[in-house]
Amino acid sequence: MTLAVTCDRHLLSFSCHGHVERLLAGVTVQTVSCGRSYCLVLSAIGVVFSCGLGSHGQLGHGDLQSVDSLRLVEALEGVRMSTVCAGGWHSMALSDCGDLYVWGWNDAGQLGLTRSRDTVCYCASLTDDLMTSIVFAVVNCVCLSIRLSVTTRIVSIRFTV
Repeated sequence: MTLAVTCDRHLLSFSCHGHVERLLAGVTVQTVSCGRSYCLVLSAIGVVFSCGLGSHGQLGHGDLQSVDSLRLVEALEGVRMSTVCAGGWHSMALSDCGDLYVWGWNDAGQLGLTRSRDTVCYCASLTDDLMTSIVFAVVNCVCLSIRLSVTTRIVSIRFTV
């Protein structure tokens, strides 16, 4: 599935057979971020949706199931998000108040969380005293590196091509 946001902020889906479909009717879309075989969609009012491959918990639905159509990330419901980013098999959302939520595969510590035997994380919030660098690899080989300060404010953003 390929997703696109129109000029008037509607979401379109393009299939490999040339079929175009409007998704999330009535929802104004702020941004779309695509990872490895999955997508995150952020609405203009800060609500997060996801769909696609879910084998590493990257969809944020609390399981490892894949989802064919966009579904609300219920764990984030009630918290207004300002941005989302889809990595390979991990995801993040930054709230309007500066809290960072991460979920998905944490095999190499890519969520900024301590590694454990369970390498899948379901929508954890990084605490204010955490200082780390989180890198999300995007499909087009652009990396967004976010370095967090002690107060969870973004202190630097770096794009690497």
